[in-house]
Amino acid sequence: MSGVSLVVGVGLMFIPSSATSQLSPIVMTILINGLICGSFLAIILEQGLICKEKHSSKSIS
Repeated sequence: MSGVSLVVGVGLMFIPSSATSQLSPIVMTILINGLICGSFLAIILEQGLICKEKHSSKSIS
C-alpha cells in the first residue's frame, strides 16, 4: 500500500507542466505536489482495505 503511494507520488513529479495547464489552479497544485497525492492515495487505500476487511469478516461469521 505504501509502495503504491510512493510510486504515484514520485511519478507525478515527472508530469510536464503543459499537461496540467488546462486544469483549475487547485487541482493543478494538488497534482503537481507528489507528497499530497501520495498521502491522499495512502489514506484512500487504507480506508478501502479497512472497509474490505469489515465486509469479509461479516460474511464469515
